[in-house]
Amino acid sequence: MKETVEAIMPILGIMIPILDIVLPIGVVFWAIYWYYRYKRLQYEGRRLMIERGIMPEETPVTSEARLRRGAMTLCVGIGLGVGAVILRYWGDNDAPPAWLLSVVAAIVGLVGVGYLLLYFLAPDRMTGQAQPPSAQP
Repeated sequence: MKETVEAIMPILGIMIPILDIVLPIGVVFWAIYWYYRYKRLQYEGRRLMIERGIMPEETPVTSEARLRRGAMTLCVGIGLGVGAVILRYWGDNDAPPAWLLSVVAAIVGLVGVGYLLLYFLAPDRMTGQAQPPSAQP
């Protein structure tokens, strides 16, 4: 048993770093490819609708999407701020400067606050909007 483990260790010593680098890159490329295919199918569907004389519907940003984006972006900004504080007081000297992370945290957090303000202050404008001319009788 011990001989088997000793025979596998050099192979694992080579494979683990390779998989640490190659696997995430492969997953990212795979996700980009499928996103590209999704967008291409969307554009193809819109093109076919336009060729047939059908007006494709615009997908407006809903207030729920604004709330979700705002909450997520604000939480990411808060997390980056906490990371900046930890880096400032407990980080090592080889780490990037904490002020840089603080600036990024402030920008991301304020974008989240902007989305939340948009959710709370701007009502959903799509409810009373007029229909496009092609949809009117």
